[in-house]
Amino acid sequence: MIIQMFRDYWEAVKYRPEPEHPEQYWNAPEYSEEDIRGMCCIAVSESGKAFGFNPAKQPNPVYKGNAKSRCGSLYNPYYHPLGKFLQGKIKGSILKCVDFVYSGVLKYDPLAYEFEDERLLIIRKEATDAINELFYDDLERRTRNDGTRKVRFMLRVLDIGLFLMKEDWFYRWRFISLLQRIGKAVEKMQPTHEERANMKISRR
Repeated sequence: MIIQMFRDYWEAVKYRPEPEHPEQYWNAPEYSEEDIRGMCCIAVSESGKAFGFNPAKQPNPVYKGNAKSRCGSLYNPYYHPLGKFLQGKIKGSILKCVDFVYSGVLKYDPLAYEFEDERLLIIRKEATDAINELFYDDLERRTRNDGTRKVRFMLRVLDIGLFLMKEDWFYRWRFISLLQRIGKAVEKMQPTHEERANMKISRR
């Protein structure tokens, strides 16, 4: 049972070319009702209290009913219907939406993602360098043979934002001012132990 669950996990996360429909971005394994009844996971709270729960039928009890930042998911993305819904339908729809907007902007203007404004060029260079460093996923490289999937997504989001700044003067200085304010607000923030560990295992 455990070995089969691991095999199903790797099949679910294996890299595939961009699918036609959003829900196909996530192909979670299916289990029999008997398998689902026997599933059990352990969740540990910040205070060290342990909870046993069925990930196919119950939310993670550490995150249920609160707004804490999570190390994992409220609903398991491999077994729980709501977890599969978020991972497949919702996240897949976000990816498809970004792809649609990115391509549509090029239809509007083939030079949409080329810039002469020095401010936009500086933002693009700094953000591109940061995205290439921070969003490369070595874990996905090893499990899905593609560590740059998140990088490509983030670079498209960046280009769309820069295009809005170039095309519409309403957004241009407001976005720059927003970036300046955010920079001051987050300058002294530090990662949690779990966040630091995740950065280590997923970076180049």
